[in-house]
Amino acid sequence: MFNDKIVFNYMYNLWVAVISDLKDKEVEEIGQELQAKYSKEYNDQNDTNLSDDDFIDMVSNYNESIREQAVSDAEEDVKNHKAPKFIKSGSTWNV
Repeated sequence: MFNDKIVFNYMYNLWVAVISDLKDKEVEEIGQELQAKYSKEYNDQNDTNLSDDDFIDMVSNYNESIREQAVSDAEEDVKNHKAPKFIKSGSTWNV
């Protein structure tokens, strides 16, 4: 169940970044920070040591309904102006 939340939050935030009015480079930077954050959270929770590539593979092969719900919720929240805003402070994003 906790893994569902990690995958959902990763996909939700990544999709918010993708469909927001951000430049491609900014979306890429946010994606990298989200990947690092949620990969660490997953590894800490599951006492594993997945590499970044393994984490992405795990997310890609995760329950499709969780991923689809995250994308759907992100689209709805962006549309209704309820999605989080990504702000860069120095060289890092507020992920």
